Amino acid sequence: MPVTKRFAYILAPLAAVAACEPQGTGDVPAEGSPSVAFEGNEDYVGAEVLAKYQDGVPVEDQEALEASFGLEAVEEVGANGTIRLLLPDDLAVGEVVSALRADPRILYAEPNYRTHSMGSVNDPYTSLQWNLDQIGVRSAWDVTTGAGVVVAVLDTGLSQDGEDTPSSRVAGYDYIDYDSDPTDKNGHGTHVAGTIAQATDNGRGVSGVAPGVSIMPIRVLDTYGSGSVTSIANGIVYAADHGAAVANMSLGTYSGSSTLKSAVDYALSKGVILVAAAGNEYTDRINYPAAYDGVIAVGAVRYDKTRASYSNTGTALDFVAPGGDTGKDQNGDGYADGVLQETFEGNTWSYYFWDGTSMATPHLAAAAALLVSQGYTTTSSVYERLKSTSIDLGSSGWDSSYGHGLIDVAAAVAGGGGSGPTDADGDGWSSSSDCDDGDGAINPGASESCDGVDNDCDGDLDEGCSAADTTPPTISGISGSASGRTVTLTWVTDEPATTWVDFECCGPYGDDGLTTTHVMTFTVSSNYTYYFTLRSADASGNSASSSRYYVRL
Repeated sequence: MPVTKRFAYILAPLAAVAACEPQGTGDVPAEGSPSVAFEGNEDYVGAEVLAKYQDGVPVEDQEALEASFGLEAVEEVGANGTIRLLLPDDLAVGEVVSALRADPRILYAEPNYRTHSMGSVNDPYTSLQWNLDQIGVRSAWDVTTGAGVVVAVLDTGLSQDGEDTPSSRVAGYDYIDYDSDPTDKNGHGTHVAGTIAQATDNGRGVSGVAPGVSIMPIRVLDTYGSGSVTSIANGIVYAADHGAAVANMSLGTYSGSSTLKSAVDYALSKGVILVAAAGNEYTDRINYPAAYDGVIAVGAVRYDKTRASYSNTGTALDFVAPGGDTGKDQNGDGYADGVLQETFEGNTWSYYFWDGTSMATPHLAAAAALLVSQGYTTTSSVYERLKSTSIDLGSSGWDSSYGHGLIDVAAAVAGGGGSGPTDADGDGWSSSSDCDDGDGAINPGASESCDGVDNDCDGDLDEGCSAADTTPPTISGISGSASGRTVTLTWVTDEPATTWVDFECCGPYGDDGLTTTHVMTFTVSSNYTYYFTLRSADASGNSASSSRYYVRL
């Protein structure tokens, strides 16, 4: 279906003021003379560290080392000899960790990092994602993130040129150009894929409904957002033949087609859960393929849980999900009530509010993936679970405007259920962890065979093959200095690589020169904390990033 072009955008890369706000609980440099702090801003328990001695270090040497710092060993953690050490008040965690790591008697030393419920993530714009709260996504993350499940996205493709793309993807295909590069040239598919599985709790951008799943991008719509029965049917069959558990189709056509119906029937026979958009024309007829039996048809609601004016109605409607209304600001947050995700418009990458049943559909596809990870492995089991936990809207029971109601992801995944993860291909890996439970040669324990397939389910293709360099450069020797408002950062890499400083507030700053010694000088504002990571990439495109640092003058 045509992409609804009623949208608003926020947070242009060079004007993302909110991204400059301090994150986490690390120490902030004191006011005064210029200083550069090189300590990650991780969240950890104060006044204690965790350390493990090398095998064979005598107890008396351990006690002497601890006494030299005034440390107190209070307990052994776990089963491998790690010791929790309390620090005196005059020592900083970073100082002690660095000193212990430099001692040859210590195998490792680290802060006692805090852990958090996934319901509280550090993506800076997630508070603007009202859609996640409407269907209880944040609570669902404490139960499952969908790890190991593959969701095919049949759309305009997927681009990963932004800063906050889905964490994991598997090989897909382009049925517009008929090649193996399904790169998005429109932006619609990237927005849809982000709603399903955007990288989450990574300190960047926004969140996804099922951040643990792997996206299989299948390009069936062209640069203008149009496709054909041929491209969509081919895409459905590809998803079925390559191990997708769920297929999202934020697209549609008014007319049914025997060719399209046969592809749908084939995918259903292979156990793929098909999810499709109801359509944006506000007619009383659901678009195809959503209207076919066995395909879950998704309509859209606004922030106030009323049917969005564009959302089609009809007897084939199954559920509704957040689709938004960019003509309203019902929650009063100052932004249009669309679904917020990272994508591009023309050549501009940013975070865009879009609306439509195209935006609603990936919410349900992601919810289905979460249920698959819990053992609901058939369309009927997923459907019945969503039906039994949905929020009834409109007339009591099913109705043609809301179907069975608004999906409630938190309720759907609560308490587990299903028949338990299966091992359909008998390779020893269940469907909750195996990205292709129909092929015994593809599972997390498999070896890559340089065949263009993600054999080991890690989201990368053919890593380790001799024909390609897949080893990223190593970043070390990081140091910094300041003079006035000018800051100089230096680091080295073990092979020629590019040089970048990636500021959270302002984007990347650097150049493409391949060197091993990297020096970056820039001017910053006084009385402001800048958070950043150092980045380098070798000639083969393998990239490396440092820990998160900050500078304040």
